[in-house]
Amino acid sequence: MKPTSSERAGLYARESYRTIITRVAANARRLREARGWTQVHAAVECSMATFMLQTVESGRRNVSATTLARLCDGFGVDVQELLQPAAPLATPKQGRPTKAPAKVEDPKSEPSS
Repeated sequence: MKPTSSERAGLYARESYRTIITRVAANARRLREARGWTQVHAAVECSMATFMLQTVESGRRNVSATTLARLCDGFGVDVQELLQPAAPLATPKQGRPTKAPAKVEDPKSEPSS
């Protein structure tokens, strides 16, 4: 009998599951940034949609063996590289970045020539 959604939800709360997802996310981002690739470029190299790569890097995707294989092929690494311990992902700031105040010239100063 197939487990109910509430039974499956407990599987995603396990520490071992969170560790795997966090490691894959951090290492995928690290590998992409080390190559100087954008997410779009990395997605093409890994034969996946950009949105899929973004959800992998953010730790919001349940990564299948197929996805791991695509990442390994795209980055040219062994699966151990994706599963090794990694620094946790930085939490992005929410909202728009603040703008620097506009530089206002003093009308009393003389223009430079």
